[in-house]
Amino acid sequence: MTRRLVSPTLIGRSAELATLRAAVDGREGETRPVVFVRGDAGAGKSRLLDELRRSLDDGGRRPGTVFALGHCVLGVDGALPCAAVVELLDDLGRAAQEQAMRESVDAARQLFVGEPDAAIAADAAGTAPAGAMRWLEAVLGAVQAVAGDGRVVLAIDDVQWADAGTIDLIAFLARRLARSPSVLLLAYREREARLRPEVARCLDDLETSWLRDSVFISYLGDREAVQLVDAIAAAPMPRERAIRIARRAGGNPLFLEQLVAAEAEAEAVAQQEEEAESVAAAADRVQPEGIYPWHLSDREREVLALVGAGRTNREIAESLFITDKTASSHVTHILDKLGVDSRVEAALAAAAAGLVRTEQEGAESGLDGDIFQGSPDAGRARPR
Repeated sequence: MTRRLVSPTLIGRSAELATLRAAVDGREGETRPVVFVRGDAGAGKSRLLDELRRSLDDGGRRPGTVFALGHCVLGVDGALPCAAVVELLDDLGRAAQEQAMRESVDAARQLFVGEPDAAIAADAAGTAPAGAMRWLEAVLGAVQAVAGDGRVVLAIDDVQWADAGTIDLIAFLARRLARSPSVLLLAYREREARLRPEVARCLDDLETSWLRDSVFISYLGDREAVQLVDAIAAAPMPRERAIRIARRAGGNPLFLEQLVAAEAEAEAVAQQEEEAESVAAAADRVQPEGIYPWHLSDREREVLALVGAGRTNREIAESLFITDKTASSHVTHILDKLGVDSRVEAALAAAAAGLVRTEQEGAESGLDGDIFQGSPDAGRARPR
């Protein structure tokens, strides 16, 4: 599976980030607490929320800001009940600095992840409207406790997958946060959200009465897309190749990241294959000294070289200053080690192993051309 590569810097979204910061910082005296972050799949909504969190953490202009983020999750049988709410409470719990704050968050969280009674469980799932106020008020109490004299930025991502309980909470918080400096950020895919009537109706109501600002995340232009390719790539990429990847992704940052990762992975595999082929080719060209084919001794290698040159046992004996019987014994042992039945097969094996030198090579070196180079007797003159 291709690993996704992510740009270390935010590309082409400075204006959108500035709009979000202004919407968050401009809540003083403003009664509309909701901000929309809209866009198609892969446009970069989630990344923009992450950058907003980072900008608030790294010296936000207003002290006492807590950022909490929750994601609506689509399961096998539909949206997971209140998944985003549990994440929000987890973030609030980590930000709680006082015991009273932690107790308020824990009390709200127990309604979802503890062992709630049947009525509370039904309320959280949005199936028992009569008692829903109990857990809605608990979540609001946790938000207010953690905010203290400051503010909380509540961000809910992928609202297009929100379950009934989360939709109820969004509508509830939009009204109750109007009297506080806190902000409710909602990120969603425009097209998919409109395909769910309950989500579309909630968003329309918020836009009419509680919307402070809205940011639309469009796909990147060619220039920004190429910049993103350069930022993601581990090594400098030729401009023509970067442009090709950017245009193939259609300006979609998520697709672009996946394409760059796929190309990097393919390039790494090709490089590994090239290195393996190079090593194999080098091994075919070079036979290091000290490697003895078929575990032959030095003397047996000399005998095999002479067999490969077409010498008889008597000629081998004369060349190596050994008896005919000893030469014959060496040949027999060599045939056994090579697993062949004839001198002809042994001669072919000797040639394939490079143990036979040509007459021309021997003449140029001044040595007997039939003796294997490197044997102890290679330079010994053969008696005439």
